[in-house]
Amino acid sequence: MSASVATPGAHRRRTIGRRPPRSCAACSAPPGRELTEARWQQLARRSYRADARGLLHKDADPAIGEVLREVEGPAPDLWPLWQGLAHVPVLVIRGAASEILSAATVARMQRERADLEVLSLADRGHAPLLDERQCVARIRRFLAPQ
Repeated sequence: MSASVATPGAHRRRTIGRRPPRSCAACSAPPGRELTEARWQQLARRSYRADARGLLHKDADPAIGEVLREVEGPAPDLWPLWQGLAHVPVLVIRGAASEILSAATVARMQRERADLEVLSLADRGHAPLLDERQCVARIRRFLAPQ
């Protein structure tokens, strides 16, 4: 890919066609736990695609959050959906610095599902990096035949 991609730190404050906003970086590595330049380049290349002019665009479904953005008033109660997964094995991989999936929510999930498997990553935000050794090992163990 010939387009330049984002670099770590405060320079991530630009948007599409430029550098992703700082909040994008915080999804993976909270402040003080910055990713290296090489790692940020690698992640950005996975998340963005260059158009014919070399401008970067998110490589994701643009409507992914539309349902929640359309909700007026308080967020819907999703716990009945969680209870509907009672017979499905679940592994939660949570970045401890997540501002979206709180530790309190995961604790409630565990109270409601004694068999819930949880991996908490101290140095990660909401979007843990699933290709890191610790995550890969836990995912393989979770998916291994019983």
